[in-house]
Parts: sequence; structure tokens; C-alpha cells
Amino acid sequence: MTDLGTVRGDGTATVTLAGLLTSAGDIVPPDAGTGTSTFVPERLGNPPVAAAAGLHGQLVARPPAQGPPQASAPAILERAMPGVVLSMPTPVLVGGRPLLPSYHASSESSSHAVQGPGHIRAIADPDPVWDPATSGWATPPPASGVGDARWSVQDLPDPNGFPGGWYWLGDPSSADGTAGITAGARSWPPDRSTPGAPSWHSFFPYKPSVRSAYSYLPGGQVVHHPKGVHFNSHFIEHMWLDWGAAKRQPFSWVLAAMINAFPAGGYEHFLLDSGRNPDAVGFPRITDYQTNTARSINDGLAYRNLLSVSPSRQTLCARLQPYVGRSVFARVDTHLRPKMYFGIFNGSSSLTGAFDPGARRITAGTVDNGAAQEHRYYVLGRGNGRISQGHASHFLVFELRFWHRALTTDELDEQYGQLASTYRFNSYRGV
Repeated sequence: MTDLGTVRGDGTATVTLAGLLTSAGDIVPPDAGTGTSTFVPERLGNPPVAAAAGLHGQLVARPPAQGPPQASAPAILERAMPGVVLSMPTPVLVGGRPLLPSYHASSESSSHAVQGPGHIRAIADPDPVWDPATSGWATPPPASGVGDARWSVQDLPDPNGFPGGWYWLGDPSSADGTAGITAGARSWPPDRSTPGAPSWHSFFPYKPSVRSAYSYLPGGQVVHHPKGVHFNSHFIEHMWLDWGAAKRQPFSWVLAAMINAFPAGGYEHFLLDSGRNPDAVGFPRITDYQTNTARSINDGLAYRNLLSVSPSRQTLCARLQPYVGRSVFARVDTHLRPKMYFGIFNGSSSLTGAFDPGARRITAGTVDNGAAQEHRYYVLGRGNGRISQGHASHFLVFELRFWHRALTTDELDEQYGQLASTYRFNSYRGV
């Protein structure tokens, strides 16, 4: 442990890190930054207290990943602890007992760091950004890309530009006051990097909403997500998608999302499944009040693309019924924090699970991959064959990605790293 600076009495200790030797014998660059610790004693008795305020820490030099250690290796301040040491006066003996006056003090600490080579490394938002002017990436994605189709909240209008700071996402309707809503809020279009992909659609009363979200964490921390697509089970809010042609396995889905609540003890959230536009299969239009009644819908499909989450398990399944024997079940972490959910539909080499700052769950298994599994129609936020509050979901979606191939476990790690950074997953660490 190295004493990086000390001041006696009332005042401030400002420590310049430049010139100090690291544990590897290197000299810290001249603009490495400073650390400050302030101690202000408030005397309520006599005599006064002598105070020493200092910043104590340890500097370590990390050599390059390849080759021998070099004197130019950047110095890392691994930890720094503001410390205060009090030198108390000699106590007065009263009746054989030592007595001291009462003192109150306030302590403040601040620091200054410099960004640059050998110093603090600031990482910009890694969210991939496509530049249509150059037909290339302004901010490149991970090596595994963003898939053959990508849907991101970044491509939806800012909810702050709407009354109340939110809006319904789907077809315009006088029933919910969206008859004149802007074109960008009438569907969830694919990202500009995957222009050939279809859009997600919905209509009243099933439309999800786009709004910001606040998470209130233990200890008073508040995490703000500026924009997300909110699906509520009460109105069976969901969206549907048509690829226009059947797609066989293998394929992979990745969802950056957060389950907001489990409405009942064993509630199963249907994140993704097979299903169709209710109008396309003759399902009658209903009002928002009529969503209280559970109904069946004849989606008319011989397969499922099920990715669901209950308190006891996460399920990946490609057959209508039953699940057992031809499904993949993963363990579930029920903490309500953002996760990267994934489903790799790949016959006997299928995978499902979820990654978040507190746990990484992944399970391999087998799903059906026969002639019946010609996947084309999807629903987001409800289960196949049901228009029911018990077969819906209550979750917040940031992004979806689809690959017409099976992602590897290394690629899943890579995807998680980028999505977790963009959508602030690590703000929930320890929750």
C-alpha cells in the first residue's frame, strides 16, 4: 500500500499521480490525473483535534498481453481509499474515568482522471449504427453481426415527442386516439442494416406501448431506460410477423428484454411463439374490455417457435403438444433485471437460456425438426392458439435479432457483451 498524499489539520489533500513509481517500477505519465480528499473538522469542545486526510492506494503496471514487460506499460490505479486519521488530545480524568469532548466532522472526496493512452479508457456506446449514405457501419457490430434481421428500439420514434411521453405501437385507430399517429409509430420496422426483413405489426386492443422505464433498486439507485417496447398481459398486448416464406432450422433468436413482474406465482411469460395476425384467420375484432375473457384462436400452424419463461423453467419448443421429451428446459433466475434471452432452434443441437449480470443459464437439448417445422409466422408477447391474459406476457423489449443459422456459445457471449453495454445491464449488478 502506498501513501499517495497526506495533509495535516483542516484542509485538502491533492495528490498528483504523475511521477509515482508503480509496483513494476514504471513512472506514471505526467498527465495521469489527481486524487483529492478533504477533511473539515468542526470543533464543539476544547482543545481542538489534529486531523490527517489522505488518499491511499496502490498502482500496478500491467504489461502488454504479448512479449516481456515494458517500462512503457500503462499504470493502473487498482484501488484508492480516502482515509482520515484523528489525533485526539489527552483525555481528562473525572472520577477515574477518561473523558473527551464531542466532535463532528464532514468528509468529502473527489477525483480527476484523464482519458487517453495509458490512462482512463472510455468506451462509447457500442450499439451498432448503420450509415445508409455509405452502406456501411458507422459503429460496427460484434464479429457475429446483428443477424439477418434486427429490430431495435433505436429505430422507433422518441416517446418524449408524444403527449404524456409515450405512444401505442401499431395500426392507427380512433379507438385509442392514434388515428393520426406518425408513420414511424405504426409498426416496428427492421433496422436499416437489415432492410429486407419484415416488420412487426399490431392493432387495437393488442398494441404494446413505447415509453421510458425506471427501475428503483435497493440502496436508492435509479436506472433509467429512455425507450423500450412495453407488453402488458392485461390487454394481451402482442405483435405478429410474417416472413413471407417458410424457414427451416437451424435459426437463432436473441432478445434483449426485461420481465417486469410475474402476475401470479406460476405465471408463464410467452416471449416468442408461432402465431398469426388475428384478421388473417378470421378471429373477430374485440374491444379492450373483452380481453378479460380467454379465447382460442385458430392459428392453423403445425409447429411452434416457443420461447417462454416461468418461475420454474425457460422453455424452447417447436411442436404443438406435448412439450415433454422434445423440448429444451433451462433453469431460471427470477430476479427482475434485464437479460439476454436466446433460443437456438437446431434439432438435436438446440440451446436455450438467458444471460444477465447475476447469472448465465444455458441448456442443450432436442426440438422437433421435421417437415412440419416450416417456420414462417411469429407472435411476440402471446402464446400459440390463445388470446388470453394467461397466455401473454408482461415484459419490456429493447431489441430482437434473428440469424438463419445456429449461433455458437462464443458468439452468444459476444452478443451479450454488446447488448449488456448498450442497455445498461451492469447497472443491475448485485440486484
